[in-house]
Amino acid sequence: MSVVLEAEPFNIIIQDKRYYSDGFKIKQKEIIHLSCQSDFNAQNLLYLIAGLHLERNLTSPNNDESKIERQNVEIPKENLSFIKFDGSNLYDISK
Repeated sequence: MSVVLEAEPFNIIIQDKRYYSDGFKIKQKEIIHLSCQSDFNAQNLLYLIAGLHLERNLTSPNNDESKIERQNVEIPKENLSFIKFDGSNLYDISK
């Protein structure tokens, strides 16, 4: 089976949360398990890997943790060059 999605080793920070991996490859028809400290962290990483990170705002707790507010989180595309889809960068970093 061919590799559909590949993540080279990475270590990035999104909203003060550190995401890291030694890298992985996902082949066609494979099922993977994603482990993060919370569902919120897993959701952020899944949106990033799915290529939808720049299409939506991330949601995070307000300072008093009793309210939810939307925040724009900017991650330079160059920092996302570790994600490959079908052998090519998922995010266009040529611009």
